[in-house]
Amino acid sequence: MAAPTLEDTKSPNRSRLICAMGTKESCAQRWPWCAIFATTMWRMAGVRAISMTPAVSGIVQWGIARGRWHEATKRISATKTERYKPGAGDIVAYGCNRSRTYCDHTGIVARVGTRTLTTIEGNTSSPVKGRDGVATKVRSLDSWISGYITPVSYTHLTLPTKRI
Repeated sequence: MAAPTLEDTKSPNRSRLICAMGTKESCAQRWPWCAIFATTMWRMAGVRAISMTPAVSGIVQWGIARGRWHEATKRISATKTERYKPGAGDIVAYGCNRSRTYCDHTGIVARVGTRTLTTIEGNTSSPVKGRDGVATKVRSLDSWISGYITPVSYTHLTLPTKRI
């Protein structure tokens, strides 16, 4: 098993990998890097239209402008709501304000269950106490999820089902 990607022990929001993914400014300023991680992974997967951004709201605004933003829950009548069904490869946004100009955190959807969402997140608590890093998280679909951004407007990414 590979060693986890972790922040430096005495320098939060900083490591060689984080600095390599971000910009000189983001490395020097020690910006939170969950959005840099998510956009870098998308770019590595071929989603070139998105730029690297340290702000989760930047990803959300990018998705809204391109019709790729989906509210986690949408009211369809006075008494009925509908939950958006994300797919593997979507970016999930947590804790956004109503105008979607600020969000707390983000990750990449790996798997969706009936009640849970499995994500891969950067700048999140890791198995190593006191050091944030990249980790897999399982979260309730009823948690603080604000919405999702799809990498393409018409379909989700298809992940291979068997090893190649």
